[in-house]
Amino acid sequence: MFAKDIVEYDILPLKLDATVEAAKQAMDTHKTCEIPILDDTGCFAGIISETDILDSQQAGKAHLVNAIPLSRIHASPSQHVHEVFEIMCSNNLSIIPVVDIKNTLIGTITLAGLSNFLADAIGMRKQGAVFIIKTKESDYSMSQICHIIESNGAKIISILTSNISSDITEITVKVNILDVTSIIQSLNRYDYSVETLNAQTEIMDMMIKSRIDNLLNFINM
Repeated sequence: MFAKDIVEYDILPLKLDATVEAAKQAMDTHKTCEIPILDDTGCFAGIISETDILDSQQAGKAHLVNAIPLSRIHASPSQHVHEVFEIMCSNNLSIIPVVDIKNTLIGTITLAGLSNFLADAIGMRKQGAVFIIKTKESDYSMSQICHIIESNGAKIISILTSNISSDITEITVKVNILDVTSIIQSLNRYDYSVETLNAQTEIMDMMIKSRIDNLLNFINM
């Protein structure tokens, strides 16, 4: 999936001659920390951030947007969503403008939009059971885990991995069936520890969504 596939059009850009107060009001309205700005010709000029505005006001300088240096950070329509996500993370952005080769603002991508993309990517809306495996890093084998699951007649919807310590890996797996008894028994035979098992997908999906929301909130700090 690419930036053009999740671009949104609700956040209207401001012009360079807009007031700083208008920019603040736009951010409050859209619950963002940045707003895209267009130049006099209607081309993308950059984004103004809440931090930039606060800095300028404390210095007693700017009353208009054109008096504040703008960031030119943006994404192209053909950039992959993972790359867009990386740009937003590294620059602590709540939105990122999508700009074409003619410097035309196509729209914006928001953290909420990315959250929805991630929800679809990990199969949160699909029915199935979720279970959590903990194993030593040295014993972790993705291919083996996948083989065990699929040999028990299940299809993997999503797998999330995280290191909870220097030598322990946690694997959260969602499959397309609800009865995963045989899968758990097979995993146990291979010395994998299934610490949590819950076939109530709504509860487990809320847990996974919470992890995504925590990540996005961290980015937006």
